[in-house]
Amino acid sequence: DSMTGTRGRSKRSAKNRLKSGRVTVPAALASLTLPEGCLVQQKSLEVLTHGASSLEQLCALKEIVFALGVSREQREVGADTPGLRAVVGGLLRILPEPGSKPLHDELKNLMQAVPPATLGELVDDFILEMIEKRNPEMLLAIGALCNVPAARASLASHFEA
Repeated sequence: DSMTGTRGRSKRSAKNRLKSGRVTVPAALASLTLPEGCLVQQKSLEVLTHGASSLEQLCALKEIVFALGVSREQREVGADTPGLRAVVGGLLRILPEPGSKPLHDELKNLMQAVPPATLGELVDDFILEMIEKRNPEMLLAIGALCNVPAARASLASHFEA
């Protein structure tokens, strides 16, 4: 049926776009120090940082999110999850990177699973860092954070209307 034909094509072109581009990920992420008991693999962080394509990077990001305990069945993780703060704090730094849009949905999935108090603290630090830089990418990052309910309080406290 012609409907599936087009859908298949648009899916393919999305995949091709992911294969042809790549996201600039802060290099510090590859050498993040993971605490004992953290299930995130250093290899996943390295592929996320240095992967040849956005597709590879997205797969690595999904592995990281899954290793932190977020899945379709498990939508919330405990604040005491080993490595949660370090990894989420590091991953937030991807949001303002040029071309990072392909990773935003997965980052949002992760942020929505983080306990609001923990996410609030991490977002606070991140926003202060962004405000200091004052670059156009800051808007991209803040736009993405607006879609995460737990991040809105932090955003509101920094950007009073």
